Amino acid sequence: MIKFTPEIWIILGFVLILLEFVVPGALIVFMGTASIIVGLLIYIGLPIDHGIPFFAFMILAIGQIVFLRKRVKSWFTGDTAKDSQDSIEEFIGKPAEVVSGFEDGAEAGTVVFKGANWKAVSKDPLSPGEKVVIEKQEGITLIVKKK
Repeated sequence: MIKFTPEIWIILGFVLILLEFVVPGALIVFMGTASIIVGLLIYIGLPIDHGIPFFAFMILAIGQIVFLRKRVKSWFTGDTAKDSQDSIEEFIGKPAEVVSGFEDGAEAGTVVFKGANWKAVSKDPLSPGEKVVIEKQEGITLIVKKK
């Protein structure tokens, strides 16, 4: 069985914190900080028998997740509500170009906007290459009309 020395707890903690940047979600970082704290507690005298370090790790990690996750999550994931509002305003009234779809009176098709293809819906009859204006965004679908 591996003996978890203070050094192993601390190294594991830093690895978990770095892993948070690969797999964001503001969960792994708390396990990392809990691991570092357990390593430091062992250095100052926390007994290492009877699974006490693992119990302390569990309590610290769960406590941080419950009490700190909402406050810290935006540090790793950003403020999505503000970002999504800015991105919606970025679309409205901007020109796009029909790529495909809208044939035979169909209301759905694809447009290109800022170099990316988007699902689009329009009441107007449209054909590929035609210029349109974005009226609205609903999720990942753009509502467009003839320019």
